[in-house]
Amino acid sequence: MAFGTLSDMSKIQAEVVFFPSIYKKNKNNIVNDSLFWIKGRVSFEEKGKPKIIAEDVVPLEFVRSKMLSKVHIRLVVDEVSEDDLKKVKGVIEKHRGNIPLWLHIVTEKRTYQASSYEYATDGSQELIDSLRNILGETEVWIS
Repeated sequence: MAFGTLSDMSKIQAEVVFFPSIYKKNKNNIVNDSLFWIKGRVSFEEKGKPKIIAEDVVPLEFVRSKMLSKVHIRLVVDEVSEDDLKKVKGVIEKHRGNIPLWLHIVTEKRTYQASSYEYATDGSQELIDSLRNILGETEVWIS
């Protein structure tokens, strides 16, 4: 078992408890003065002082790829041009990966949703930015 102190930029601190299996699995990610994301649960067992019981540790640079599960694109049928659709397809083809693409196709009467594993993406910030430049800031999001 290992213990550590987690602090944020405002100097708020909490003790972190790493049970042996979690520590062994994540010991290369637990580095002093480094930025990482901890998934865990909060325990208030000792005199009201919170402790975080760590369940996973991810270096900050890998959080996006670990947490990202879908890329969403909203296409309003009456507003999107054929040229924009070709550009979108080209961007997606440059950013192939394993994150499913969800299309929200908006018609006058209804919104249809479809997922595509054929056009799965890498979910990169470059992909999101490129799609937003074509379709608009609010038409592309991640979950």
